[in-house]
Amino acid sequence: MDRNEINAIGTLLMKVRDAQADSIIVAIGALGPSADCRAGNMLATVKVGADTETAEAVGLADAIELAKAKCARAAEARTRKDAA
Repeated sequence: MDRNEINAIGTLLMKVRDAQADSIIVAIGALGPSADCRAGNMLATVKVGADTETAEAVGLADAIELAKAKCARAAEARTRKDAA
């Protein structure tokens, strides 16, 4: 990969980021084929507010959305705990 290809990934990640939320995509990765997934998996770590979560999925967009959802669940659980 050259510099322009790497920067293009950054541009695409900015499009995926939720501009409404205090979120950042901390890390992305690709895992090779395994017994569980012959196509390989994508990995994403996302920070939303005070929460950081990691998720795996076949597609990168799905991994990012799953990690964001895990952050949302953690924030909701904290809100419920504080309300109790």
